[in-house]
Amino acid sequence: MVESKCIAVGDTQPLMTVAEVAEYLRMSAAWVRQHAGGLRGPVLPSVKMGKAVRFRRPAVVEFVRAMERTERTM
Repeated sequence: MVESKCIAVGDTQPLMTVAEVAEYLRMSAAWVRQHAGGLRGPVLPSVKMGKAVRFRRPAVVEFVRAMERTERTM
């Protein structure tokens, strides 16, 4: 399990790190960075602070919901 090193934004939920999002999505950290940086689609919503990239938990959850398939496409 990844040790939480989140950054608090005021009194709201802490931002997630690349490692935390990768663990949550069960994807690699490289996959998360590529999709957060817009190098690959779909774009994962992120917050860039200097060289650091952070994620809002509700945005990550919404990203997953948007990726759900409800019916088979041909």
